[in-house]
Amino acid sequence: MFRFVGGALCLDFVNTSSWTGENTVNDRLTSAEALFAWASEAKIPGVRKDGPGHLEPSASLVEDAHRLRVLLRRILVPLAHREEPLAAARLAFEREIKRALQASHLEPRDERLALVWPENAAGRGILERVTWSAFSLVRSPERARALRECEGSPCGWLFVDTSRNHLRRWCEMRTCGGVAKARAYRERNRV
Repeated sequence: MFRFVGGALCLDFVNTSSWTGENTVNDRLTSAEALFAWASEAKIPGVRKDGPGHLEPSASLVEDAHRLRVLLRRILVPLAHREEPLAAARLAFEREIKRALQASHLEPRDERLALVWPENAAGRGILERVTWSAFSLVRSPERARALRECEGSPCGWLFVDTSRNHLRRWCEMRTCGGVAKARAYRERNRV
């Protein structure tokens, strides 16, 4: 149901919708069930595809997910274009990072300490892991420099460009890349 081409959890979360500017097109996170299905397919630890089990998702969970997704776009798209995110977006992102950090705890894992969030936590744990993924991405100079926005229209998906020459233009060649190349071919061969 979901495609995972971003190269980071936070990018795949933002990519649950196609974008024209800040407007969503083809939103796939339309319910708490869809959010849990996405998180399960994204292999977030402790998330069950059928939802939080005995915990009832908060009424605002989908609204919180949409709000976080828009906020992450406001942070990540400017970075993909080598621009600074707006101060208001940075402050809101900082609040989300602090919230995610407060909900976590340190746990020994493979001879190191790892941040761990409660499993499911009625859905908030999903959003906290996504937030932490975004923080990890933007604080890594190499990964932040490799951040790109798909040139397909309407797409706007974000991805980490891991190509050898760092010139990848589309989220996927078989979708946006193929359409763009076919369009360019038609334009060149138009009589």
